[in-house]
Amino acid sequence: MIRFILLVALTQLQLPPAWAQQPTKPRVATLPPDPPKTKVPLVDDPSDTDLLPVKPSKGKSTTKPKTNTPQVPLVDDPDPNDLLDIKVPSTQPLAPNAGDLVYQEIPLNGSYSFNKKLTFTLKDPEIGTVTASSWLNTRTGYAWLDDANLKRLAKEPMEGSADVFVAPTGDFIMYMKSSEGNFVSKSRGQGEWVAQDFMTKFEIDEFKKNFKATNRVQAANRAAGIPFTRQAYTGVVDGKATTVWLSASDDVRINTKFTSIITSAFGLGYIALSPSRTYLITGMEQGGSSLFLTNISNQSSQFSGKGYKPLGQVAAPYIEQSKANQRAEAEAFEKALREVEDPKLRQLMREQQQQMQAMQQGTLDTKFATTSDMRDLPGANNDQTIMLIASQFDAQIQELRVQIREKEIQRKEIGEGGGTTEEQNRLTCEIGCHNQTISFLQKLKTDYNNQAKRLAKDPDRITKLGEFLGQRMVKQPSCGCP
Repeated sequence: MIRFILLVALTQLQLPPAWAQQPTKPRVATLPPDPPKTKVPLVDDPSDTDLLPVKPSKGKSTTKPKTNTPQVPLVDDPDPNDLLDIKVPSTQPLAPNAGDLVYQEIPLNGSYSFNKKLTFTLKDPEIGTVTASSWLNTRTGYAWLDDANLKRLAKEPMEGSADVFVAPTGDFIMYMKSSEGNFVSKSRGQGEWVAQDFMTKFEIDEFKKNFKATNRVQAANRAAGIPFTRQAYTGVVDGKATTVWLSASDDVRINTKFTSIITSAFGLGYIALSPSRTYLITGMEQGGSSLFLTNISNQSSQFSGKGYKPLGQVAAPYIEQSKANQRAEAEAFEKALREVEDPKLRQLMREQQQQMQAMQQGTLDTKFATTSDMRDLPGANNDQTIMLIASQFDAQIQELRVQIREKEIQRKEIGEGGGTTEEQNRLTCEIGCHNQTISFLQKLKTDYNNQAKRLAKDPDRITKLGEFLGQRMVKQPSCGCP
Protein backbone atom coordinates (compact mmCIF):
# COMPACT_ATOMS: atom_id res chain seq x y z
CA MET A 1 0.00 0.00 0.00
CA ILE A 2 1.18 3.48 -0.64
CA ARG A 3 2.32 5.61 2.23
CA PHE A 4 -0.78 7.61 2.96
CA ILE A 5 -2.94 4.50 3.31
CA LEU A 6 -0.38 2.94 5.63
CA LEU A 7 -0.24 5.99 7.80
CA VAL A 8 -4.01 6.08 8.09
CA ALA A 9 -3.72 2.66 9.71
CA LEU A 10 -1.23 4.20 12.12
CA THR A 11 -3.84 6.66 13.28
CA GLN A 12 -5.81 3.83 14.88
CA LEU A 13 -2.93 3.69 17.39
CA GLN A 14 -2.78 -0.08 17.06
CA LEU A 15 0.92 0.28 16.46
CA PRO A 16 3.01 -2.79 15.63
CA PRO A 17 5.59 -3.89 18.18
CA ALA A 18 8.47 -2.77 16.04
CA TRP A 19 8.78 0.85 16.95
CA ALA A 20 12.27 1.78 15.79
CA GLN A 21 15.94 1.62 15.26
CA GLN A 22 18.52 4.30 15.69
CA PRO A 23 18.13 6.93 12.98
CA THR A 24 20.41 6.75 10.00
CA LYS A 25 21.42 9.51 7.68
CA PRO A 26 19.11 9.98 4.71
CA ARG A 27 20.44 8.76 1.45
CA VAL A 28 21.40 11.24 -1.23
CA ALA A 29 19.83 10.20 -4.48
CA THR A 30 22.26 9.48 -7.30
CA LEU A 31 21.00 10.86 -10.57
CA PRO A 32 21.27 8.54 -13.58
CA PRO A 33 22.46 9.73 -17.01
CA ASP A 34 20.29 12.34 -18.64
CA PRO A 35 17.02 10.67 -19.71
CA PRO A 36 15.33 11.58 -23.01
CA LYS A 37 12.99 14.51 -22.65
CA THR A 38 9.38 13.41 -22.45
CA LYS A 39 6.83 14.67 -24.89
CA VAL A 40 3.68 15.90 -23.22
CA PRO A 41 1.01 18.29 -24.45
CA LEU A 42 1.36 21.84 -23.24
CA VAL A 43 -1.24 23.76 -21.32
CA ASP A 44 -2.55 26.24 -23.87
CA ASP A 45 -3.43 29.03 -21.51
CA PRO A 46 -2.62 28.46 -17.88
CA SER A 47 -4.30 31.61 -16.74
CA ASP A 48 -3.99 30.70 -13.10
CA THR A 49 -0.27 30.77 -12.47
CA ASP A 50 -0.54 30.80 -8.68
CA LEU A 51 0.76 27.27 -8.26
CA LEU A 52 1.69 27.79 -4.63
CA PRO A 53 -1.23 29.60 -3.01
CA VAL A 54 -0.30 31.31 0.23
CA LYS A 55 -3.39 31.86 2.32
CA PRO A 56 -2.50 32.27 5.99
CA SER A 57 -5.23 31.53 8.44
CA LYS A 58 -6.41 34.20 10.83
CA GLY A 59 -4.23 34.54 13.87
CA LYS A 60 -1.38 32.60 12.24
CA SER A 61 1.97 34.18 11.52
CA THR A 62 3.31 33.73 8.02
CA THR A 63 6.76 33.37 6.61
CA LYS A 64 7.09 34.66 3.07
CA PRO A 65 10.02 33.83 0.79
CA LYS A 66 12.81 36.36 1.22
CA THR A 67 12.53 39.08 -1.37
CA ASN A 68 16.29 39.11 -1.91
CA THR A 69 16.35 35.45 -2.93
CA PRO A 70 17.24 35.30 -6.65
CA GLN A 71 14.25 34.23 -8.71
CA VAL A 72 14.30 33.07 -12.31
CA PRO A 73 11.44 32.50 -14.73
CA LEU A 74 11.26 28.91 -15.94
CA VAL A 75 8.87 29.32 -18.82
CA ASP A 76 11.17 27.70 -21.40
CA ASP A 77 13.39 25.43 -19.40
CA PRO A 78 16.16 23.80 -21.47
CA ASP A 79 17.29 21.49 -18.66
CA PRO A 80 17.78 18.00 -20.22
CA ASN A 81 17.14 16.44 -16.81
CA ASP A 82 13.73 18.05 -16.59
CA LEU A 83 11.14 15.29 -16.76
CA LEU A 84 8.19 17.61 -16.36
CA ASP A 85 8.48 19.76 -19.45
CA ILE A 86 5.38 21.85 -18.91
CA LYS A 87 5.75 25.45 -20.03
CA VAL A 88 4.09 26.97 -17.02
CA PRO A 89 5.40 30.23 -15.53
CA SER A 90 7.31 29.57 -12.30
CA THR A 91 9.52 31.58 -10.00
CA GLN A 92 11.59 28.84 -8.46
CA PRO A 93 14.56 30.18 -6.44
CA LEU A 94 17.85 30.30 -8.32
CA ALA A 95 19.71 29.03 -5.25
CA PRO A 96 18.67 25.98 -3.17
CA ASN A 97 16.79 26.89 0.01
CA ALA A 98 15.57 23.52 1.36
CA GLY A 99 16.92 20.25 2.73
CA ASP A 100 20.21 21.57 4.10
CA LEU A 101 19.40 20.52 7.70
CA VAL A 102 18.11 16.98 7.12
CA TYR A 103 21.10 15.48 8.94
CA GLN A 104 20.14 17.15 12.21
CA GLU A 105 18.45 14.78 14.66
CA ILE A 106 15.99 16.26 17.12
CA PRO A 107 16.12 14.55 20.55
CA LEU A 108 12.95 13.20 22.15
CA ASN A 109 12.80 16.17 24.54
CA GLY A 110 13.67 18.65 21.80
CA SER A 111 11.65 21.31 20.00
CA TYR A 112 10.22 21.20 16.50
CA SER A 113 9.39 24.08 14.18
CA PHE A 114 7.55 24.12 10.86
CA ASN A 115 7.13 26.58 8.02
CA LYS A 116 4.61 24.91 5.71
CA LYS A 117 1.05 23.76 6.26
CA LEU A 118 -0.28 21.27 3.73
CA THR A 119 -4.01 20.63 3.46
CA PHE A 120 -5.13 17.52 1.62
CA THR A 121 -8.18 15.42 0.84
CA LEU A 122 -8.01 11.66 1.25
CA LYS A 123 -10.54 9.35 -0.37
CA ASP A 124 -10.42 5.74 0.70
CA PRO A 125 -13.05 2.95 0.51
CA GLU A 126 -12.59 2.10 4.20
CA ILE A 127 -12.65 5.55 5.81
CA GLY A 128 -14.49 7.57 3.17
CA THR A 129 -13.48 11.14 2.31
CA VAL A 130 -11.48 13.14 4.85
CA THR A 131 -9.86 16.56 4.67
CA ALA A 132 -6.94 17.13 7.03
CA SER A 133 -3.63 18.98 7.34
CA SER A 134 0.00 18.17 8.00
CA TRP A 135 3.00 20.35 8.85
CA LEU A 136 6.39 20.36 7.15
CA ASN A 137 9.79 21.95 7.75
CA THR A 138 11.41 22.34 4.34
CA ARG A 139 14.93 22.66 5.79
CA THR A 140 15.01 19.85 8.38
CA GLY A 141 12.64 17.56 6.48
CA TYR A 142 10.59 16.83 9.61
CA ALA A 143 6.82 16.40 9.21
CA TRP A 144 4.10 16.61 11.86
CA LEU A 145 0.61 15.15 12.04
CA ASP A 146 -0.98 16.79 15.08
CA ASP A 147 -3.58 15.29 17.37
CA ALA A 148 -6.57 17.05 15.79
CA ASN A 149 -5.74 15.81 12.29
CA LEU A 150 -4.76 12.38 13.57
CA LYS A 151 -8.25 12.02 15.02
CA ARG A 152 -9.83 13.18 11.78
CA LEU A 153 -8.13 10.30 10.01
CA ALA A 154 -8.75 7.64 12.66
CA LYS A 155 -11.42 5.06 11.90
CA GLU A 156 -12.19 4.57 15.58
CA PRO A 157 -12.46 7.10 18.46
CA MET A 158 -9.13 7.76 20.15
CA GLU A 159 -8.61 8.27 23.85
CA GLY A 160 -6.13 10.86 25.05
CA SER A 161 -4.04 12.68 22.49
CA ALA A 162 -1.13 11.86 20.22
CA ASP A 163 1.18 13.82 17.96
CA VAL A 164 3.18 11.93 15.33
CA PHE A 165 6.39 13.22 13.75
CA VAL A 166 8.21 11.73 10.77
CA ALA A 167 11.93 12.40 10.49
CA PRO A 168 13.76 12.54 7.14
CA THR A 169 15.38 9.23 8.11
CA GLY A 170 11.94 7.60 8.16
CA ASP A 171 11.79 7.42 11.96
CA PHE A 172 8.43 7.94 13.63
CA ILE A 173 8.31 9.83 16.93
CA MET A 174 5.08 9.72 18.89
CA TYR A 175 4.12 11.95 21.82
CA MET A 176 1.14 10.69 23.82
CA LYS A 177 -0.99 12.20 26.58
CA SER A 178 -3.21 10.01 28.71
CA SER A 179 -4.67 9.78 32.18
CA GLU A 180 -1.52 7.87 33.17
CA GLY A 181 0.84 10.63 32.05
CA ASN A 182 2.69 12.02 29.05
CA PHE A 183 4.95 9.62 27.19
CA VAL A 184 7.13 9.54 24.08
CA SER A 185 8.53 6.71 21.96
CA LYS A 186 9.95 6.36 18.50
CA SER A 187 10.00 3.82 15.74
CA ARG A 188 11.87 3.29 12.53
CA GLY A 189 9.42 4.26 9.79
CA GLN A 190 11.19 2.26 7.12
CA GLY A 191 11.15 -0.89 9.23
CA GLU A 192 9.05 -3.73 7.85
CA TRP A 193 6.83 -3.94 10.94
CA VAL A 194 5.74 -0.33 10.74
CA ALA A 195 4.94 -0.41 7.06
CA GLN A 196 6.82 -0.29 3.83
CA ASP A 197 7.29 3.42 3.30
CA PHE A 198 6.06 4.53 -0.10
CA MET A 199 8.78 7.15 -0.30
CA THR A 200 11.53 4.52 0.01
CA LYS A 201 10.38 3.36 -3.43
CA PHE A 202 10.33 6.95 -4.56
CA GLU A 203 14.07 7.28 -4.99
CA ILE A 204 14.88 9.50 -7.91
CA ASP A 205 16.42 6.87 -10.14
CA GLU A 206 13.54 4.50 -9.45
CA PHE A 207 11.03 7.20 -10.24
CA LYS A 208 12.71 7.94 -13.55
CA LYS A 209 12.89 4.25 -14.34
CA ASN A 210 9.38 3.20 -13.32
CA PHE A 211 7.21 6.29 -13.78
CA LYS A 212 6.41 7.60 -17.24
CA ALA A 213 4.84 10.87 -18.29
CA THR A 214 1.26 10.72 -19.55
CA ASN A 215 -0.75 13.10 -21.70
CA ARG A 216 -2.84 14.04 -18.70
CA VAL A 217 -2.05 17.67 -17.92
CA GLN A 218 -4.61 19.60 -15.92
CA ALA A 219 -4.49 23.38 -15.72
CA ALA A 220 -5.21 24.99 -12.37
CA ASN A 221 -8.93 25.50 -11.91
CA ARG A 222 -9.99 26.20 -8.35
CA ALA A 223 -13.66 26.06 -9.25
CA ALA A 224 -13.09 22.47 -10.41
CA GLY A 225 -11.07 21.62 -7.33
CA ILE A 226 -7.68 21.73 -9.06
CA PRO A 227 -5.57 24.35 -7.26
CA PHE A 228 -2.31 23.45 -9.04
CA THR A 229 -1.46 22.92 -12.68
CA ARG A 230 -0.32 19.31 -12.63
CA GLN A 231 0.84 16.46 -14.83
CA ALA A 232 0.22 12.77 -14.22
CA TYR A 233 2.99 10.20 -14.12
CA THR A 234 2.06 6.53 -14.00
CA GLY A 235 4.01 3.58 -12.65
CA VAL A 236 3.75 0.50 -10.46
CA VAL A 237 4.23 0.41 -6.67
CA ASP A 238 3.89 -2.87 -4.77
CA GLY A 239 2.54 -4.46 -7.92
CA LYS A 240 -0.28 -1.93 -8.21
CA ALA A 241 -0.83 0.74 -10.85
CA THR A 242 -0.06 4.11 -9.27
CA THR A 243 -0.43 7.67 -10.50
CA VAL A 244 1.65 10.52 -9.09
CA TRP A 245 0.77 14.13 -9.92
CA LEU A 246 3.58 16.68 -10.11
CA SER A 247 3.32 20.46 -10.19
CA ALA A 248 5.78 23.36 -10.30
CA SER A 249 7.47 24.45 -7.07
CA ASP A 250 7.50 28.23 -6.94
CA ASP A 251 9.33 29.00 -3.70
CA VAL A 252 11.16 25.81 -2.69
CA ARG A 253 14.28 24.36 -4.30
CA ILE A 254 15.90 21.33 -2.65
CA ASN A 255 19.65 21.23 -2.15
CA THR A 256 20.39 17.82 -3.66
CA LYS A 257 23.76 17.66 -1.88
CA PHE A 258 21.75 16.61 1.18
CA THR A 259 18.54 14.98 -0.03
CA SER A 260 16.17 14.83 -2.99
CA ILE A 261 12.84 14.38 -1.20
CA ILE A 262 11.11 16.46 1.47
CA THR A 263 7.57 15.33 2.12
CA SER A 264 4.84 15.62 4.70
CA ALA A 265 3.61 12.71 6.79
CA PHE A 266 1.55 11.51 3.85
CA GLY A 267 4.01 11.69 0.98
CA LEU A 268 2.90 15.06 -0.37
CA GLY A 269 5.64 17.64 -0.63
CA TYR A 270 8.75 18.26 -2.71
CA ILE A 271 10.91 16.12 -4.98
CA ALA A 272 14.01 17.14 -6.93
CA LEU A 273 14.18 15.26 -10.20
CA SER A 274 17.38 17.09 -11.08
CA PRO A 275 19.76 19.34 -9.11
CA SER A 276 18.29 22.39 -10.81
CA ARG A 277 14.60 21.61 -10.60
CA THR A 278 12.28 20.80 -7.70
CA TYR A 279 8.66 19.78 -8.12
CA LEU A 280 5.67 19.69 -5.83
CA ILE A 281 4.00 16.30 -5.33
CA THR A 282 0.33 17.28 -5.41
CA GLY A 283 -1.46 13.97 -5.73
CA MET A 284 -1.29 10.18 -5.59
CA GLU A 285 -3.79 7.56 -6.74
CA GLN A 286 -3.76 3.82 -6.31
CA GLY A 287 -6.65 1.40 -6.62
CA GLY A 288 -9.74 2.99 -5.15
CA SER A 289 -7.78 5.42 -2.99
CA SER A 290 -6.56 8.91 -3.77
CA LEU A 291 -4.79 11.75 -2.01
CA PHE A 292 -4.65 15.29 -3.36
CA LEU A 293 -3.06 18.45 -2.04
CA THR A 294 -5.69 21.18 -1.86
CA ASN A 295 -3.59 23.99 -0.41
CA ILE A 296 -0.11 24.77 0.85
CA SER A 297 0.59 27.90 2.86
CA ASN A 298 3.53 29.56 4.54
CA GLN A 299 2.64 29.26 8.23
CA SER A 300 4.73 28.69 11.31
CA SER A 301 4.04 26.29 14.15
CA GLN A 302 6.04 24.76 16.99
CA PHE A 303 5.96 21.74 19.28
CA SER A 304 8.04 20.94 22.35
CA GLY A 305 8.90 17.47 23.62
CA LYS A 306 9.65 18.71 27.12
CA GLY A 307 7.57 17.11 29.85
CA TYR A 308 7.11 13.78 28.03
CA LYS A 309 8.58 10.73 29.74
CA PRO A 310 10.39 8.23 27.49
CA LEU A 311 8.61 4.87 27.51
CA GLY A 312 11.92 3.12 28.10
CA GLN A 313 12.17 4.70 31.53
CA VAL A 314 8.67 3.45 32.32
CA ALA A 315 9.53 -0.09 31.24
CA ALA A 316 12.91 -0.29 33.01
CA PRO A 317 11.58 -1.47 36.43
CA TYR A 318 9.47 -4.20 34.79
CA ILE A 319 12.46 -5.44 32.79
CA GLU A 320 14.57 -5.66 35.96
CA GLN A 321 11.80 -7.52 37.80
CA SER A 322 11.57 -10.03 34.94
CA LYS A 323 15.30 -10.65 35.19
CA ALA A 324 14.98 -11.27 38.92
CA ASN A 325 12.13 -13.73 38.32
CA GLN A 326 14.23 -15.55 35.74
CA ARG A 327 17.10 -15.96 38.19
CA ALA A 328 14.75 -17.33 40.87
CA GLU A 329 13.24 -19.84 38.42
CA ALA A 330 16.71 -21.00 37.38
CA GLU A 331 17.69 -21.65 41.01
CA ALA A 332 14.50 -23.62 41.65
CA PHE A 333 15.08 -25.71 38.54
CA GLU A 334 18.64 -26.57 39.56
CA LYS A 335 17.37 -27.77 42.92
CA ALA A 336 14.72 -29.98 41.30
CA LEU A 337 17.20 -31.30 38.74
CA ARG A 338 19.43 -32.74 41.46
CA GLU A 339 16.61 -35.09 42.40
CA VAL A 340 16.43 -36.67 38.92
CA GLU A 341 18.18 -40.05 39.13
CA ASP A 342 18.53 -41.00 35.44
CA PRO A 343 21.71 -39.36 34.02
CA LYS A 344 20.39 -39.19 30.43
CA LEU A 345 17.10 -37.61 31.47
CA ARG A 346 18.94 -35.17 33.72
CA GLN A 347 21.17 -34.11 30.81
CA LEU A 348 18.21 -33.67 28.45
CA MET A 349 16.39 -31.56 31.02
CA ARG A 350 19.49 -29.42 31.59
CA GLU A 351 19.80 -28.80 27.84
CA GLN A 352 16.12 -27.88 27.75
CA GLN A 353 16.58 -25.40 30.58
CA GLN A 354 19.59 -23.86 28.85
CA GLN A 355 17.51 -23.37 25.71
CA MET A 356 14.77 -21.66 27.68
CA GLN A 357 17.25 -19.41 29.47
CA ALA A 358 18.80 -18.35 26.16
CA MET A 359 15.37 -17.50 24.76
CA GLN A 360 14.39 -15.57 27.89
CA GLN A 361 17.70 -13.75 27.97
CA GLY A 362 17.12 -12.59 24.43
CA THR A 363 13.84 -11.02 25.50
CA LEU A 364 15.45 -9.22 28.44
CA ASP A 365 18.74 -8.06 26.93
CA THR A 366 17.25 -4.93 25.42
CA LYS A 367 18.41 -1.34 25.00
CA PHE A 368 14.82 -0.15 25.10
CA ALA A 369 15.14 1.10 28.68
CA THR A 370 17.71 3.66 27.57
CA THR A 371 16.57 4.38 23.99
CA SER A 372 12.74 4.22 24.20
CA ASP A 373 13.11 2.83 20.70
CA MET A 374 10.50 0.17 20.03
CA ARG A 375 12.78 -1.58 17.58
CA ASP A 376 15.04 -2.36 20.55
CA LEU A 377 12.29 -4.51 22.06
CA PRO A 378 12.62 -8.30 21.59
CA GLY A 379 10.90 -9.56 18.46
CA ALA A 380 10.52 -6.00 17.25
CA ASN A 381 11.81 -6.59 13.73
CA ASN A 382 11.42 -9.36 11.22
CA ASP A 383 14.88 -10.87 11.70
CA GLN A 384 14.32 -11.23 15.44
CA THR A 385 10.87 -12.68 14.89
CA ILE A 386 12.17 -15.25 12.41
CA MET A 387 14.94 -16.30 14.80
CA LEU A 388 12.45 -16.55 17.67
CA ILE A 389 10.18 -18.86 15.64
CA ALA A 390 13.16 -21.02 14.64
CA SER A 391 14.16 -21.36 18.29
CA GLN A 392 10.62 -22.50 19.09
CA PHE A 393 11.19 -25.51 16.81
CA ASP A 394 14.26 -26.43 18.87
CA ALA A 395 12.29 -26.05 22.10
CA GLN A 396 9.52 -28.36 20.87
CA ILE A 397 12.04 -30.94 19.70
CA GLN A 398 13.87 -30.89 23.02
CA GLU A 399 10.61 -31.27 24.94
CA LEU A 400 9.76 -34.35 22.87
CA ARG A 401 13.20 -35.83 23.60
CA VAL A 402 12.61 -35.36 27.31
CA GLN A 403 9.22 -37.06 27.02
CA ILE A 404 10.72 -39.93 25.04
CA ARG A 405 13.28 -40.58 27.75
CA GLU A 406 10.61 -40.43 30.45
CA LYS A 407 8.53 -43.01 28.54
CA GLU A 408 11.57 -45.23 28.05
CA ILE A 409 12.16 -45.20 31.82
CA GLN A 410 8.48 -45.86 32.47
CA ARG A 411 8.40 -48.76 29.98
CA LYS A 412 11.47 -50.33 31.62
CA GLU A 413 9.93 -50.02 35.08
CA ILE A 414 6.71 -51.64 33.87
CA GLY A 415 8.66 -54.54 32.38
CA GLU A 416 10.66 -55.06 35.53
CA GLY A 417 7.62 -54.70 37.73
CA GLY A 418 5.46 -57.21 35.88
CA GLY A 419 3.31 -54.72 34.06
CA THR A 420 1.06 -55.66 31.16
CA THR A 421 2.24 -56.02 27.57
CA GLU A 422 -0.48 -53.59 26.47
CA GLU A 423 1.04 -50.84 28.62
CA GLN A 424 4.49 -51.49 27.22
CA ASN A 425 3.15 -51.51 23.64
CA ARG A 426 1.34 -48.23 24.19
CA LEU A 427 4.51 -46.57 25.43
CA THR A 428 6.50 -48.00 22.51
CA CYS A 429 3.90 -46.60 20.11
CA GLU A 430 4.04 -43.17 21.76
CA ILE A 431 7.84 -43.15 21.59
CA GLY A 432 7.63 -43.95 17.89
CA CYS A 433 5.11 -41.14 17.35
CA HIS A 434 7.34 -38.65 19.14
CA ASN A 435 10.30 -39.65 16.95
CA GLN A 436 8.16 -39.12 13.85
CA THR A 437 7.17 -35.70 15.13
CA ILE A 438 10.83 -34.81 15.77
CA SER A 439 11.73 -35.76 12.19
CA PHE A 440 8.79 -33.68 10.92
CA LEU A 441 9.78 -30.62 12.98
CA GLN A 442 13.43 -30.88 11.95
CA LYS A 443 12.47 -30.86 8.27
CA LEU A 444 9.92 -28.11 8.83
CA LYS A 445 12.58 -25.96 10.52
CA THR A 446 14.92 -26.43 7.55
CA ASP A 447 12.16 -25.60 5.08
CA TYR A 448 11.14 -22.59 7.16
CA ASN A 449 14.67 -21.18 7.25
CA ASN A 450 15.03 -21.68 3.50
CA GLN A 451 11.71 -19.97 2.88
CA ALA A 452 12.75 -17.08 5.12
CA LYS A 453 15.89 -16.61 3.01
CA ARG A 454 13.86 -16.64 -0.21
CA LEU A 455 11.53 -13.97 1.20
CA ALA A 456 14.34 -11.87 2.70
CA LYS A 457 13.44 -8.78 0.64
CA ASP A 458 9.69 -9.25 0.68
CA PRO A 459 7.96 -6.60 2.85
CA ASP A 460 5.19 -9.13 3.65
CA ARG A 461 7.53 -11.98 4.55
CA ILE A 462 6.25 -12.42 8.12
CA THR A 463 2.69 -12.82 6.86
CA LYS A 464 3.80 -15.17 4.10
CA LEU A 465 5.93 -17.21 6.50
CA GLY A 466 2.91 -17.53 8.79
CA GLU A 467 0.85 -18.82 5.89
CA PHE A 468 3.67 -21.20 4.97
CA LEU A 469 3.76 -22.66 8.48
CA GLY A 470 -0.01 -22.95 8.62
CA GLN A 471 -0.06 -25.00 5.43
CA ARG A 472 2.73 -27.29 6.65
CA MET A 473 1.56 -27.80 10.23
CA VAL A 474 -1.67 -29.48 9.10
CA LYS A 475 0.54 -32.26 7.73
CA GLN A 476 2.04 -33.02 11.14
CA PRO A 477 1.75 -36.78 11.88
CA SER A 478 -0.79 -37.72 14.54
CA CYS A 479 -0.48 -40.51 17.07
CA GLY A 480 -3.07 -43.23 17.00
CA CYS A 481 -1.75 -45.16 19.92
CA PRO A 482 -4.26 -47.05 22.08
